[in-house]
Amino acid sequence: MKPKHLVALLLVAIALVAAFFAMHRNDMDSMRKSQEKIGTPVLPGLDLEKLDTLKISSGDELKVEIARRGDIWTVANLHDYPVDPSKLRSFTLDLSNMKTMKEINSPDSQLARFGLDRKDSSNPPFKVELASSSAKIAELTAGKKNTKKGSPEFGGDVSEGRFLMIPEKKTVLVSDKTLYELENEASDWIDKTFLSAGKLKSASLSEDGKTVWTAARTAENEDMKLQNVPEGREADSSKISEISSALSYMSFARIADPKTADDVSGLDKPKIFTAEDYEGIRYIVKIGKKDNSDSYAKVSAEFAGISQPPAPKDEKPEDKEKREKSFQEKEKKARDKTDEINKKYSPWLYLLAEHKVKILSSTLEDLLKKPEEKKDEKKPGQKNEQESK
Repeated sequence: MKPKHLVALLLVAIALVAAFFAMHRNDMDSMRKSQEKIGTPVLPGLDLEKLDTLKISSGDELKVEIARRGDIWTVANLHDYPVDPSKLRSFTLDLSNMKTMKEINSPDSQLARFGLDRKDSSNPPFKVELASSSAKIAELTAGKKNTKKGSPEFGGDVSEGRFLMIPEKKTVLVSDKTLYELENEASDWIDKTFLSAGKLKSASLSEDGKTVWTAARTAENEDMKLQNVPEGREADSSKISEISSALSYMSFARIADPKTADDVSGLDKPKIFTAEDYEGIRYIVKIGKKDNSDSYAKVSAEFAGISQPPAPKDEKPEDKEKREKSFQEKEKKARDKTDEINKKYSPWLYLLAEHKVKILSSTLEDLLKKPEEKKDEKKPGQKNEQESK
């Protein structure tokens, strides 16, 4: 090849390389900028101390609104019932600590791929709004979870963050946080803690001012026994055992509107389950009508008092002081727990699941073993062995 031809080819190659870099300069700049943003906060400068309201919407539908009411956070669109503090803390910390893992330039026509198309009514994105009492703090739109293929043996696809958009930015971000709470309903955000009684000393059910049944222990280390068992009948010990632990793991199914009238909830004529534990607290559960399979209920507590153990013979002054101090501490603990129960639960109207209410509202007959048919007792029309021969 002649030198002049070689020079010409070299010049052409240089021109092509220059043209290539000129054409892709913007893409390279975008890639470089995207790389620079990896690990940077999605919501820089987010000050959670100023937060007073958190709203999560799906399309035009408000899913949950959480608001600060003095020192308490509540679910505003669920009767202002207290929020689960651990869930709120986890979600807001995720928002505050969330980092950008990738930035994608996407035209509006492609936003549906990421679940970020606001016009897509069948799969609308989530909108998260954070505000103080006087101004908006931050806002973001959240789409699909970013997933990668996983082994079917270990649950299939694995979520790695979520696709997001920030109003002031036109690019799609991939965050390092999946923000699972976005998919929760308002009822999933409420504080689910409920009554938790100590070992029950006694329990009873009353209706229309009359006692239906009573069960009690004569000593703390003994089993609970049904009182006044009808002659010729026997208590079902498994049912009595259920009563003795009925308030140990109590839970509620739903929150009802606290403004529901008593004649609607049935609490104008309730069944009243009353139980006293060895901590000196009396629990009162009023049970009303059913709403589907769940029953309306209200709960409260009273300080029933605790017995001070008798002084040992020849008790030393310092031992007496310790014993009296211990008694006073137990009494204070019981009074404080009673006050906490009434403050936290008594204002609310609950709906209890059928399996929780069943044992509390049992009839006396429910607590008795079914009478066994006597072996020598003939049924109508039945011949005995001698007559059949």
